[in-house]
Amino acid sequence: MGILSKEAYEGKREWAARKQARIAEECTALTPEQHEALAWLCERRHFFHCNMEDLFISESVEGQECFKLVDHQINDCLTEVGLPAIEFGVSALDFTDDSSWEYDGYASYEEAEEECMELAHELHSKMEGYLADIDREYGTEYAPTGATRI
Repeated sequence: MGILSKEAYEGKREWAARKQARIAEECTALTPEQHEALAWLCERRHFFHCNMEDLFISESVEGQECFKLVDHQINDCLTEVGLPAIEFGVSALDFTDDSSWEYDGYASYEEAEEECMELAHELHSKMEGYLADIDREYGTEYAPTGATRI
C-alpha cells in the first residue's frame, strides 16, 4: 500500500465524508441511522484493509481491533439499525498467529502467515461485497471503487 501525506489523507477523508452525506441525503429508502452505520462500516472496512497484516502479529493492538470488528462490532452495529448481518463464516478463533503457528500444525511461519492473510482478504472481500450489495439494492455508493488506492 502506498503512503499518503497527512494532507492527502485528510483530503481523502473529507471527500468521503461529503460523499456519504450526499448519499444519505439522496437515498431516503434507508434511515439516517442506517446511513450512519454504513458510513461507520466504510471507515472500519478501511481500517481493516490498512491493518490486515497485523492479524498475524499476536501483540498488535490493530490486529486485535480487527478481530473485534469481525467477531461482533460490525454485525452488532448493522443489526442494531435493522440492516442484515455480514456472513463472515470465520472468527478470531479460526486464525493462527505468530505465537501459535507451530502448535497449530503449520510447516513454517510463512505458511501460517500466508493462510492468515488469505483469511483476512476473504473477510475484507465480504465487507466490500456487502457494501456492493447495499449499493445495488438502494442505489447508494458505499462500496469502495479502488480508484484512489495506491
